[in-house]
Amino acid sequence: MKCPGCGYELQDGSRECPKCLVIFSKFNEVKAKKDSGVYSINTTAGDAQVKRKKPVGMILLIVVIIAAAAVYFISRNKKQAAVFSDTAPVEKILNISNGEKVNITDYLVKDKVTVFDFYAEWCGPCRALAPKLEAYAMQADYVVIRKINIVDWNSEVTKQYGIQFVPNVRVYDKKGIQVGEPVSDYAAILKNIEQAK
Repeated sequence: MKCPGCGYELQDGSRECPKCLVIFSKFNEVKAKKDSGVYSINTTAGDAQVKRKKPVGMILLIVVIIAAAAVYFISRNKKQAAVFSDTAPVEKILNISNGEKVNITDYLVKDKVTVFDFYAEWCGPCRALAPKLEAYAMQADYVVIRKINIVDWNSEVTKQYGIQFVPNVRVYDKKGIQVGEPVSDYAAILKNIEQAK
């Protein structure tokens, strides 16, 4: 016996075609015609309605996968893109912590490259870096610096950001996304700033 939908050779007594998923009643084969997803089968015993089986499970699975992917990408973009505060100070150079916890993303400045300089007053390399970095920021109108004095290795801000070396400079682009890894070398800082422009 042949399937009325696709002509696939069926085993006797089959009620479903494994190739095109047509479900049908027993019939004496004459002809089949497709009519908007429904197969109408003429038999010697009369007309019988045969409907194509819809792959509902597959459609639901695809919808769930698309929805999950959309949620993932939306949440990932929210984590990466900062929400800029309308009240964030716009000074070129600003000290935002002296050992206390601080949310540095609250100090991102919209449309500016924001440089966060974790330093300590007792740190010689920090004292050598600060004037060069500040002079660069004063000349580059697109750069602002936010300074965080870690005070010591046991301070709240040191633990909060896992600071293991100072100077520890982090560069954020104009969209509020960190560029590169924290660095202490002046040339590496300038490279990150250039990439953040």
